[in-house]
Amino acid sequence: MGTLSAFADQLRSSLDIVEIISAYLPLKKRGKEHEVCCPFHHEKTASFKVSPAKQIFHCFGCHKGGDVIRFVQEFEHLDFRAAVMLLAERHGIAVPNLSGVPVSSEEEKRRMALYEVHQLAAEFFVEQVGRSAQATQYLEKRGITHDLVDAFGLGFAPERGNLFLAYARQRGYSDGLLREAGLVKDAGDGRGPYDAFRGRIIFPIADAVGRVVAFGGRVLDKESQPKYLNSPETPIYQKGRFLYAYHVAKNAIKERGFAIITEGYMDAIACHQYGFTNTVASLGTAFTDAMGRLLKRLCTKAVYLYDGDEAGQKAMFGGTQVLLAHDFQVRIVALPPEDDPDSLLRREGAGALAQRIEHALDHFDYFVEAAASRHDRTTVEGRIALLEYINELVGRTRHPVARHDYVRRLGEFLALPESVVRQSLFGKMPRMRETVAKAVSVGDKAEPLDRHETGLLRLLIENEKARDAARNQINPEWLFHPKAKLWYERVLAAEEDQLAPPRVLELADDESDAAFLRAILLAESEPLADFERLYPEIVAYLASRYYDHLARDLDKQIAEASEQGETLVADLVQKKIEINRIKTLLGEARYGKWYDLPLMSSASSAG
Repeated sequence: MGTLSAFADQLRSSLDIVEIISAYLPLKKRGKEHEVCCPFHHEKTASFKVSPAKQIFHCFGCHKGGDVIRFVQEFEHLDFRAAVMLLAERHGIAVPNLSGVPVSSEEEKRRMALYEVHQLAAEFFVEQVGRSAQATQYLEKRGITHDLVDAFGLGFAPERGNLFLAYARQRGYSDGLLREAGLVKDAGDGRGPYDAFRGRIIFPIADAVGRVVAFGGRVLDKESQPKYLNSPETPIYQKGRFLYAYHVAKNAIKERGFAIITEGYMDAIACHQYGFTNTVASLGTAFTDAMGRLLKRLCTKAVYLYDGDEAGQKAMFGGTQVLLAHDFQVRIVALPPEDDPDSLLRREGAGALAQRIEHALDHFDYFVEAAASRHDRTTVEGRIALLEYINELVGRTRHPVARHDYVRRLGEFLALPESVVRQSLFGKMPRMRETVAKAVSVGDKAEPLDRHETGLLRLLIENEKARDAARNQINPEWLFHPKAKLWYERVLAAEEDQLAPPRVLELADDESDAAFLRAILLAESEPLADFERLYPEIVAYLASRYYDHLARDLDKQIAEASEQGETLVADLVQKKIEINRIKTLLGEARYGKWYDLPLMSSASSAG
């Protein structure tokens, strides 16, 4: 039986990080590396770098990074084991029987416990559906078949008694964990905890690989309130990061090339029931950037199928902004104000909706027409209002072809010169310049990072000769940045097979340490060649800088000691002479005499 850690190493060596990330993001080749705008924070200039040679990624803006497994963990919001399993499944790599699952922290243990208790709850609710005539009748009335119940894992929470609480306690789950998961609540009157979901149809919410992370519960009648009750946010569930039915719909979305987006559970299920199996729902919340990234890995086209009321229109406007920022083609189905997808399908059938989707309006036409009904485009005020409204819609669009098209079409619609429209929609934005010093100095304000220190670290990682020489010739005190000094000592203490990226990152104590080294490794794409020239120059500079600091300190001490006696001054002056001699030798070392200079002994005598 192998270990998960060993299997993860096998994955890292057999998978190409560029190929994996390209399935999620539109990487662009820049020299020997690839770059794209970071998926983990909003930015307008790409600072997310991927190195095929080092098999690592790093964002110089938010400082996230790591290897191929870490990327999948971050992007898919998965723990280590789930990310490994997902990569193996997608790439047809057989998974051996594994032992030794690494649980790196209390936080990860907590997350694993939450996944387990949510799965337990999902199984409990499914069992209850068949035992409730009321729940069965409700689902049949809504036309939800047994196949749909199974596909979506629909369940039922009994009206009375704390049946789930007792069920979970019997299986060893603590009340504290159940509270954190939002599955039980406290009455607050001394009666203790009780089941949070009661008398409701239960809709499990799953992540991208089908693990249950939360629940939504709908009442069976029209009078009870609230109509929907949802799980709270937890370490494994933040509602803005998930799309309902994503794990069920993802294959159909890939096959059909576009996604249908609805607002709620019943709308999504109704669409699946009528054959529109490429449908997901935004869980009644605003369509977020994380949702856009989820869809981007499957397609670049989306059709909005929100309710026809004012709230639905407003939600589609905000969601379209998000999707345009991810270079989606977006179309809008205009539903009657009194309809939602579920009611329309039950009244008119699948054919009518298919026609509406086929003739869905381009998002630009849809919203321009809506705005023109409120603002008079024949007046200056009306044109300004329309420009502001459309700028809010398309201002985050990055693709130059799409931008040009918006400018042309809006210029024609408003009878304005394209130059005016272009400046109104896409005025020039300041260009950001990333630097390695900025990227790696976060949290280390004591000393700036010198490029010679970063050069030395790269040289030591890449070159065995440099490591052998450094052990006898370099004083660690010559490195002023605390993390540079820390990594210098780690690299020299490491075994040869620990230093090849991305494995060298495993030497880090925490994410801050790892981010520091990733930024250095990705600062330049080319390996540091010509050891015989670079090593003397880099180290002579660092040593000279160190002795310059000593010399300045001695100058201060000499000035202060001049009033205390000639003997003390003479001793300090002698030290200053010795330091100047060493500095002269260091200068010569840059030009071919490096190996004649015993730097460590010199440093000791001068210290």
